Amino acid sequence: MTSLMLPPGLKGKRVLLCSQGIPHPQRGASTVLFFQYAKGLRDAGCRVTHVLLLEGSGDTGQLNEYAQTVGAGAEFEIEPCVLGRYYRVHRFSREISAAPLPESLAGRLRDDHWDLVVTLDVLSAAVTAPLALVAPQVVWLGDLNFQTAWYSALYGALENPRRWGHVPFAWIGARAWRAFYKSVLKDAAAIVVSSKSSEAELASLG
Repeated sequence: MTSLMLPPGLKGKRVLLCSQGIPHPQRGASTVLFFQYAKGLRDAGCRVTHVLLLEGSGDTGQLNEYAQTVGAGAEFEIEPCVLGRYYRVHRFSREISAAPLPESLAGRLRDDHWDLVVTLDVLSAAVTAPLALVAPQVVWLGDLNFQTAWYSALYGALENPRRWGHVPFAWIGARAWRAFYKSVLKDAAAIVVSSKSSEAELASLG
C-alpha cells in the first residue's frame, strides 16, 4: 500500500472516506483504486467511516461483497448514500452543483470527530464540503471533467465538421466545470492527481 502514499501515524485515527460507487478489488479502474485506498486505510489501523455515493439503491450483493473483502466491522463502517442524480446544472447560468447529502447522514458526520477526510474525486469533495469539517482533507482526482468535456467536443468536431456547432456549448460547459473545481478544491490540504498533465491544469485555476 505504500504506492498510495498514505501519511504515517494513521493508526487509531478517525478517518472519513468518501467515494462514488461500490469499490471492488478487481473490477473497474476507479473502483479498484478506491478499494485499494479503503483497504490501505483499514490496514493502517484507522477507524474509518466510508460513505459510498450511489445514484441508485446499490446492489446488495456488491455491497455485501465489498464489506466482506475490505474487512468491515466496528473499526470500518460503510454508509451507502443514495443521491439520485449526482450533479445539477442551473438552467440559465450553467452553474454546476453537487447533490446534497441527506440531512440525517450529514448531521451524524458533522457531530463526529475526524482526524482526516479523504475524498476520492471531485464529487466526493463537493458533497462533503458543506459539512465544514475542521479535519484536513486529502482529495484524489481522476480525469478532470473540464478537460475531457472540452477535448471530446473539439476532437469530435475535427472528425466531423457538422459537430462544430456543439463546440461553443462545450466551451461554456468546460468553464462551468472549471469554476466548480476551483470552488470545491479551495480548502483542500492536499490534492493527488492521477495524471501528471492535470497538475498544470489545476494550477491554472488560480
